Amino acid sequence: MPYLLKTEPSEYSFADLERDKSTVWDGVTNPVALKNLRGMKKGDELVIYHTGDEKRAVARPLWFLWIRRIPNRRA
Repeated sequence: MPYLLKTEPSEYSFADLERDKSTVWDGVTNPVALKNLRGMKKGDELVIYHTGDEKRAVARPLWFLWIRRIPNRRA
């Protein structure tokens, strides 16, 4: 099952991720979401979902992009 990553396209869009090839997915506070982010590995399948006005999945599947893990730290 792919990971679902949500983003506001005006802040950081799928096009930005394609251009950058990697990013840090920060600002996540939900403990379950953080656990899943920390468990991601290079090559895992992703679904990018644009929130806001767009409200749609913009890319699937993404095996070639790498989301750098969120540091294992407490807020």
